[in-house]
Amino acid sequence: YDPADKESEMSKSMAAFADLLADRGLEIKTLKLSEVDRIPEDCALLVINNPRTDFTYDENRLDEFFYVSDTEKIDRYLVMKQGAVMVAKDYRITLPVFENFLHEWGFKFSDSVVVDRESSLEDENNTATNIIAKYDTNTDSYGYALYGQYADLTSAPLTVFSDTGSVECSFADSVSEGEPGTGYASKQYTPYLTTSNTAQRYLRDEVSGEITTIIDGEAKQHHLAALTVRSEIDPIANEKTYSYLFCVNSPSFLSNGLLAEESYANYDILSVAISNISRVDEHASMDLGALSGNSASGGGKLITSTAMSTEDKTLYSNKYKDGDSSKGLIVIKENHGI
Repeated sequence: YDPADKESEMSKSMAAFADLLADRGLEIKTLKLSEVDRIPEDCALLVINNPRTDFTYDENRLDEFFYVSDTEKIDRYLVMKQGAVMVAKDYRITLPVFENFLHEWGFKFSDSVVVDRESSLEDENNTATNIIAKYDTNTDSYGYALYGQYADLTSAPLTVFSDTGSVECSFADSVSEGEPGTGYASKQYTPYLTTSNTAQRYLRDEVSGEITTIIDGEAKQHHLAALTVRSEIDPIANEKTYSYLFCVNSPSFLSNGLLAEESYANYDILSVAISNISRVDEHASMDLGALSGNSASGGGKLITSTAMSTEDKTLYSNKYKDGDSSKGLIVIKENHGI
């Protein structure tokens, strides 16, 4: 998205996300990372959306005193400025330097597409790749702390991922990892949105785009969006500070196709995440698992309320009634709006 050229096709495709950021009180500026020495002091949230080429990293210059690679700039922003970064990556594109950096921060990305026949919307070829994400109902989880109001609803609004890969924790032995050389800082990985327990991953043909070979025979829950929260204790003041890295493995998650669809909860779910990680007020320092205004006990920020849609709309699953194609698809929502 280019705020200086809002009428470009690329900017138009990101207009809903731009509106979301503006609603949260954020001003959009573009940043060419390789042309600056460091990320600006006033950066409340660094968004890296659908990168197509890898980040600069010259191992022959590592012994130069003033050389700082692009990923090192991001790392310094997160560690020294308690920053917030949001990444939406295309699972079909491999970016070794960038992915190595994200691996150190707790993220491992699949290069395959997720198929979830238990929790997906109808599509033309019945691919089950328009996935209805699952909310975490564990009241001690970070996801629930942010969207508890939605997770508790009997018929919760749908958050949808279209054509997405998965993310998983890269830490070796657990979901958290201390930083070498200090007992005061650690990173904790936590899922935000997931598939059902029966999802699987498949290869997608690069030329035809068709889903081909299953790459793991185990059906299980996959993470669609996740965060790593870095916490650091000031040994003098005995106070904690936080930085956040939020990742999805989908090229379309921030685009109009999902965010501008009133029948989905994508806008609100993303909005509440941004509200609570961006570096603009005290809510950006909420603890892992802390209560939010979307849970019963208060605190944090409320999900933005949105008017009911006046359009009659029926959403179908990708499954047939009683497994019989002659009986039609199972209805998920009727006259659905938020």
